[in-house]
Amino acid sequence: MTDVIWIIGFEAHPSYVTPSIQHLIGISDEEFLSKSYEELLSADSSRALRQLLDYYEDVFKTVSGSGDPAKYSRSFEIEFIDQNENMKIAEIKANLHKDEDGKIMGVHLLLRDITDRKRFEENTVKMLNREKELNKFKTQVISTISHEFRTPISIIYSNLQLLKKFSYKIEEGIQKDAFELTTIAIQSLSKTLDNLTLLNQSNKGVLSYTAVEFDLLKECRRIASEISSINHNDGRIITKFNFPAGMVTMDKTLLNHVLSNLLVNALKFSSDDTKVEFLLQDIDGSRATFMIRDQGIGIPEEDRELIFESFYRGTNAKGIKGTGLGLSIARRCVELQKGTIEITSKLEKGTEVNVILPYERTK
Repeated sequence: MTDVIWIIGFEAHPSYVTPSIQHLIGISDEEFLSKSYEELLSADSSRALRQLLDYYEDVFKTVSGSGDPAKYSRSFEIEFIDQNENMKIAEIKANLHKDEDGKIMGVHLLLRDITDRKRFEENTVKMLNREKELNKFKTQVISTISHEFRTPISIIYSNLQLLKKFSYKIEEGIQKDAFELTTIAIQSLSKTLDNLTLLNQSNKGVLSYTAVEFDLLKECRRIASEISSINHNDGRIITKFNFPAGMVTMDKTLLNHVLSNLLVNALKFSSDDTKVEFLLQDIDGSRATFMIRDQGIGIPEEDRELIFESFYRGTNAKGIKGTGLGLSIARRCVELQKGTIEITSKLEKGTEVNVILPYERTK
């Protein structure tokens, strides 16, 4: 693109711009000269140009025509607003404008359109930053999943070795404990694999809603009992169900994923001597509300916008095992059922999760 020469005259000296300005911002040279800087430039660029002109006016008032012109040369970038309200970026080289006798008459600006170059540079930086974040994310995910698999596998392996070598002389109670620990470890692996599979299905768009008929009260009791048993938390989950008996139609599998992940989180992020409340209540004969409340560590304010992101773990969750998938899976499963999920939390006081899901009563 042809460069633009823009001369801004001081006092009675006229201003001038080459017709090539039309290629830069889409207006004629006459229209360009009739507009104010605020109409032509972004707010920051307008201020920058006025500061530059103030500098050159001071030079105009105090300096004679002699001296090295390079001393007063300045380079910077400026943002024009074209006729379509788009931003165009120009590189500017500025210096004093003098007549044939060396008398200062104004400021000489040489403009070159660098919009495409700047956009390319910005996109390149964004891509590099994104690549860095992606690599960091991959490393974090691999580390998290490796830890989630390594611990239960170590438990399974050590217990199997123990039973293999010493089963003939190990007391029955110790053998029973070893088998229970192995079972829990296998269930933990299975849960992690289930969540990873669900995440993959959701990302591919193949996770879907499939309604079936079942007893909601019975299913909620079963889930609470199963989660308590798996995590050796018998007696910690307090259920309060105010829901009419009978069969309902909704997605049983998605419901299971929602409630099991929320209950596991509530138990995991609260101490063993505290209770977790699990409430079920009918709203209007077509919607059920599920509330799970703990007395745990809570969610820091700065984490609350990110808690539903896959693999994200709260800044206060260090030392507590987990993949950071629970809430992400729960929300995706709730959304597939056209429901809602809301979380309120107070640091070191606990967290409350409220889920509302539609259902149909089977007659």
